[in-house]
Amino acid sequence: NLKRIRKYIVYRLFCNQIICPSELSKLDLIDYFKINKGIKVLNPMNDRFQVIKESNANEILLSYLGRIDKSKGIFLLVEAFNLYSQQNIKTRIRLQIAGSGSEENDLLKAIKPNNKVNYIGGLTYDKVDGFLRKGTHTIIPSYCDNLPTVGIESLMNGIPLLISKNTGLTLELEEDVSCITFNPKTNELIELFNDLDNDKYNYLQLKVNARKIYLEKFSVDSYCETIVKLIEN
Repeated sequence: NLKRIRKYIVYRLFCNQIICPSELSKLDLIDYFKINKGIKVLNPMNDRFQVIKESNANEILLSYLGRIDKSKGIFLLVEAFNLYSQQNIKTRIRLQIAGSGSEENDLLKAIKPNNKVNYIGGLTYDKVDGFLRKGTHTIIPSYCDNLPTVGIESLMNGIPLLISKNTGLTLELEEDVSCITFNPKTNELIELFNDLDNDKYNYLQLKVNARKIYLEKFSVDSYCETIVKLIEN
């Protein structure tokens, strides 16, 4: 409570504008501190893009990178994928999971019956890009998230996103153009897996658009341009 009061005093008395990394965080500022001074400036990501060899066209590899925590939707994802795999034995979809957290043992139990899921544990940051580039898509099933960094990292690498509508990042993307969105519910994830198996989406175009939206909104150059305009105005 003391930290909250301190921040409120600083925001109220000493700030003209408060930089927020997404529209959701602007709403948080209003809801939590009752202050309407937020201005959206998207977080940038250093460009580490590399042209990569195309993966096996017969395999669809979904990458999850994040905390092993229920709020991140990881257990929802595994539950839905387990059900889908049981109903569709010949599915081309595979799931690779990286991350750590207090519920790691529960995750190991959940994925044990499914040989289509590979959990590799925590990653050092220098291995993040390589992990994402192996995947066909990066999946973010969060129940609530502001501007997930892994989403920006995926866009930077030109890897299309499958992303929960409960994240602030979806507000910066165009559905079925630069990402594929879903509500974090079992039935919607199962429907998504089915669409992927049946090649509903133009994958190559999604890759191009993922990289394009990164350059337009999340590159260091675009961030610097925004900050310069903010200062000048």
